[in-house]
Amino acid sequence: MSAGTPSDPGASSGDRDLRLAESVLGTLDPAERALVERELATDPAARAARDAWERRLAPLALTAPEIAPGPDVWPAIARALRAVGALSWRGCRGSARRRARPC
Repeated sequence: MSAGTPSDPGASSGDRDLRLAESVLGTLDPAERALVERELATDPAARAARDAWERRLAPLALTAPEIAPGPDVWPAIARALRAVGALSWRGCRGSARRRARPC
């Protein structure tokens, strides 16, 4: 876990800023992410800092080339979701070539 969690009164503002940047990048583990979400729900300054990181880091997404997922990706996601009970309907319909979107 990153130094300086919201419940750590000794956390420096640099630690908090780093944690919020990691949140925007999606690199926090689930426990850290939960702590940040609680902090964002109650602290307007944390929300403003997170929003600033989003503005700073958003241009990075434009530098990465768009890559289409392989033909097996969406069926694999559907299987995984069904396995955990997240999908209530059965199967993907249509040919593999037509599955350019989630089934």
